[in-house]
Amino acid sequence: MYRRFYDFLGVVPKKDSDSKLAIGVLSGILLGATAGLLLAPQSGKETREDIVKAAESGKEKVQLGLEKAKDTAVRHAENLKSNIKQASSEVQAKVKEVTDTSEKVAKAVAEDVKDAKEEIKKDVKKEVDKK
Repeated sequence: MYRRFYDFLGVVPKKDSDSKLAIGVLSGILLGATAGLLLAPQSGKETREDIVKAAESGKEKVQLGLEKAKDTAVRHAENLKSNIKQASSEVQAKVKEVTDTSEKVAKAVAEDVKDAKEEIKKDVKKEVDKK
């Protein structure tokens, strides 16, 4: 319902307007550059050479951007891998600690049960001997 109201008023949600603005700016830059090259007072050969140079420059910039993105992704992957290894080691240490503690508690409980059993035997024997 709100969407139709926004459409009626010409209101665009912020995330949509930002992306549309960026696309519009980039399109304007490209169209302006193309028009400038094509309408420049140069010969066709010079204009084509300028277009080829601009395309090569753009290609190099894209390749550099891709290399930076790849390096960043690799660095983040390595950091993530390191963090996972560290967390795994910490979890293993905690599991060992809990296991060791559990074993100690189990032994202590078993000893207490054994002692209680002996005391109950003695108490029962005393009661039986009294009769």
